Amino acid sequence: MEHKVRILTITKCTPKEGTPYTRLDIVNLGQVVKSENVKGNIVSPLFITGHDAFLKIPEAIIGQDVSLELSYEPNDRNPMKPKAVIKSIHTKNGIISLV
Repeated sequence: MEHKVRILTITKCTPKEGTPYTRLDIVNLGQVVKSENVKGNIVSPLFITGHDAFLKIPEAIIGQDVSLELSYEPNDRNPMKPKAVIKSIHTKNGIISLV
């Protein structure tokens, strides 16, 4: 499944306890909210285990529109909500594989 997004920031996070991760802040371009309290696109964080994604994603795609190819896996913490895994990022210049 692909999602059209704009990557705003890429952050390498190393917590004192737990597993290191990479955080992507994205704007979901396919969903516009119009309610009493919110108007506009949804800004969401995505978390990727480890720092490999931080090293693979170039700075040049920050601010660009890209497509995320996602797959879904069972979630150990909440069996009712599957875990989304980013397989690759499709840019205008090619594909960045994250698996």
